[in-house]
Amino acid sequence: VESAPAAVLGAALGCAAAAAVPGSSPAYGRGLAVAAVCWLLLPALTWFAVRDRAVLRGGAPRGGGRRLVVEALVLLLALGGVLALRARGTEGAAGPDPLLAAVPVLLGLATVAVLVRCYPWPVRAVARWSARGRGAVALVALSRAAKEAPARGLALLVLVVTLAGAVFGGLVLGTLVEGRHTAAAWRAGADASFLGAERYPGTAERLARARGVRTTVTVRQLRVDPVSGRDGGRYGISSLVGVDGAKLRAAAPGSSAARALHDAGLTRGGSGRDIRVLASEGHTGDLLTFTRLGKETRLRIVGTLPQDVARDPALGPVRGATTSRQHLLVADNRDLRAFKAAEFEESALLLYGARMDTEALRSLVPRAAPGAAGGELRIRAEEQTDADDDRLIAAVAVAHTACTALAVLLALVALVLELLLSAPARGRTTAYLRTLGLGGRAASALHLLQLLPLVLAAVAGGVTLGLALPSLLGPALDLREFTGGPTAPVRHVDVLFTAVLAAGLCLLAAAAVGVETWLGRRRGLGAVLRLGRADDH
Repeated sequence: VESAPAAVLGAALGCAAAAAVPGSSPAYGRGLAVAAVCWLLLPALTWFAVRDRAVLRGGAPRGGGRRLVVEALVLLLALGGVLALRARGTEGAAGPDPLLAAVPVLLGLATVAVLVRCYPWPVRAVARWSARGRGAVALVALSRAAKEAPARGLALLVLVVTLAGAVFGGLVLGTLVEGRHTAAAWRAGADASFLGAERYPGTAERLARARGVRTTVTVRQLRVDPVSGRDGGRYGISSLVGVDGAKLRAAAPGSSAARALHDAGLTRGGSGRDIRVLASEGHTGDLLTFTRLGKETRLRIVGTLPQDVARDPALGPVRGATTSRQHLLVADNRDLRAFKAAEFEESALLLYGARMDTEALRSLVPRAAPGAAGGELRIRAEEQTDADDDRLIAAVAVAHTACTALAVLLALVALVLELLLSAPARGRTTAYLRTLGLGGRAASALHLLQLLPLVLAAVAGGVTLGLALPSLLGPALDLREFTGGPTAPVRHVDVLFTAVLAAGLCLLAAAAVGVETWLGRRRGLGAVLRLGRADDH
C-alpha cells in the first residue's frame, strides 16, 4: 500500500512524457504493465524476506534478496528492450545501434538468470533418485552440482552467450544462402526467361525454337489503378499479371499461380466482356473498372488470390521489374487478348527444358545490363552461380567461421577456469572418497557428473536463445535487403551444425575432465586432504 502512490505517480508522469513526445501514439498498456510489475516487486521482496521470520530472528544479512532484485531487473530490462526493438523496427538512425547491440546481451543475461534458478531443481531430483542405488558417486556429484549452481553463473554466461552467438550466426548464414538461391530462382522464373518478349518478338521466337527448349509460357504485367464498381472508391494501384495458365500448369505442375487459375476455372476462357481476375484483396463478385484508351475496362473478381501465388517464381521476372504495389491481380492471358503489346509495362517468355543449350541461348542474347536494348536473357544456372559467388555471403561465412572458432576457444577457457576454481574443493571430496575405496574410473565419473549439469544447461539455454533470437528481434532483423526476392527469406536452421556445436561442447567438457583426472592422479592424498576440515565434502 505504501508503494502504490509512488507507482501511480510514476506511471502518470511516464504516460504524460510519452504523450508529449511527437511521433506515433504511445503504448499506454505496456507502460501500465511495467508500472504494475515495479509496484508489485517491493511487496514480493518483503514477503520473501519475512516469510520464514528471518527479519525477526535478527540473523546475519543474506544476499538472496539483492540477488533476486538484480535478476528481476535483468529480466525487466530484457523484456523492455525486446518490446522497444520490435516497436521501433528498422526505423533507427544510420550507424551503430546501441539498442540492437544491447538486446542480445540482455537476453543472454536473462537466460542465465533463469537457468541458474531452474536447472538445480531437476539435478536435485536426479540426485534423490540416485540415492536409492548402491553407489555414492552420482549422489555426491549431483548434490554438489546443484549446490554450486549460483557460483557457476559466470561460466554459464560465457557458455550460453558463445553458443547462442554461434547458433544464431549459423541460422543467419543459412538463411542468407537459401534466400539468395530463392531470389535467383525468382529472377529467372523458369529454367530460363527472356524479358522484353512483347517488344522483341523475333528474338523471343528464335529462343523458343532453340535446342533443348521443351515449352514456353508467356507472362505479362500491366499497371492499373481501378475504382470500385459499387461506390466509385479507389481500389489502389495494382499489378495486373497475365499468365498462360494451362501451359504453365503443364510445364511447372508445382506452380501455385497455375494451380490457382485452374481451380478458379480461368484457364478455360470466358465469353463475357469482363476480365476475370484473382485478387489479393477484395470479395468474390466485386467489380473494378479502369479507363484504357478512352474506354472503360471492367475487372471482375472471381476469387481470392492465395498468398503463395505472390511468391511464385513464374511471376518473378515481370514483378521484379517494378516496385511493389498495393495489390496483385492475376488473370489468364486469354482474357487479355484485347490489350496491345505496347500497353504492357513488362513481358517475359519463360523457357522450360531440362537440357537446354545455354551457349546457344547466349549466342542469341548476349549478357547485357538490365533494360538494355534487345531484351534480357536470364538463365537459372547462371543466376545460381552468381548467388554462390556473392561476396557478401562469402564475407558473412568467413566472419561466422572466425566467430565460431572464437566461441569454441571461449567455451574451452570457461571450462578450464571453472575446473581450476573448483579444483581444490573437488580434490578434497575425491580424496575423502578415495579413503573409502573410490577408484580412478569412479573419480573420473565424479568429475564428469559434477560438470555435466552445467554443460547441459548451457547447451539448452544457448541453442534455445540462438534459435529464438530472430523471432525476438522481429522486424529489426530484416534480411530481405541482402537476399532480394519477393518476401523475407524463410529461416533456415542448420540442424547438423547446431548438433555439432552441442556435441562439441560436451566433448570439450569430457576432455577437460579427463585432463583434470589425470592431474589428480599425480597428486597424493596428503596434497589435498587436510584432517580437521569439514568444508566441501
